[in-house]
Amino acid sequence: MPPIVYIIHSPSNTSNPTTPPSSSSHQHLNFTTLPTWPRTRQKIGAQVLQLSPEEIERDLEIFQFIKTNSLTYPVVIGRHHRGAELLVFLTAGDLEACACMDSGGSDRGSGSGDGGKEDDDDDDDGGGDDGGGGNGGNDEGERFLRVLREKAAEKNVFLE
Repeated sequence: MPPIVYIIHSPSNTSNPTTPPSSSSHQHLNFTTLPTWPRTRQKIGAQVLQLSPEEIERDLEIFQFIKTNSLTYPVVIGRHHRGAELLVFLTAGDLEACACMDSGGSDRGSGSGDGGKEDDDDDDDGGGDDGGGGNGGNDEGERFLRVLREKAAEKNVFLE
């Protein structure tokens, strides 16, 4: 059975008292809206479910896990396979640190620097870029993919 990755976005209604608060009411995973996201999603190597906090409220196990672990949105959690225990892969802080999150109206700059992180030349798909434009949109997806794989591997979940 393949691993499962749950990508949970920020609440659309931050006044809902049953959802954990986000550190900013407008944070979202901006790369999931780019044209390159479907390709990045396929490369994760797991069943990927993108959910809103409103959808999570209907899944008591996931909702309780988020509440018990005091997680804020957005967050990426997962498990080895259906029925296995839930694990935290990427917190809102991890997503912000890897520049995978947009804080609603804040400009992160030109996108040309990556804070000293190693080069993204290891994309082994054999092709060029996806034509994502000059803003480095595919870089965000690749950066997310690399950080997700690293964090999941720390929990012995290997995303290929």
